[in-house]
Amino acid sequence: MGLLERSLAALFMVSLTACTVGQSESLETEAERIHREAIVIYGYVGTTSQIMWPNWDFTEMHSVAESHVDLPRMIEGGLDAAFFSIGAVDAVTGAPAVQVSVEEIERYHRLTEEHPDELALCRSGEDVRRAHGEGIRCILLGMMGGHN
Repeated sequence: MGLLERSLAALFMVSLTACTVGQSESLETEAERIHREAIVIYGYVGTTSQIMWPNWDFTEMHSVAESHVDLPRMIEGGLDAAFFSIGAVDAVTGAPAVQVSVEEIERYHRLTEEHPDELALCRSGEDVRRAHGEGIRCILLGMMGGHN
């Protein structure tokens, strides 16, 4: 079953459960079960600037002022995969923007190499499913600022 089909099935189950609350388990329990069984993917994480800071560790929980996403929060929230934004800010263009992007991509490669039991750089749906089955969180890379 594909990701879309699983997501639609999960939404259907939550809707069905809302009609039958109290029969077998509470709505919250059923929703939690569905959430934990599904592959949960977040579409945009802007943590890339922080990950480039010296001594900033993605595997440690940080204040919300520093970052909204880190590995402890991914685990706690049941987030299996996320698209991390790669790309320079609008003020950086041309070759310097490309260099920033390459450095960010290299940092994510190193991060997953340093923590292979916790993180994987995933490039396909199959990679995401495999990592999910192994209890590993996925780093997906999304390029932004291509207009630069």
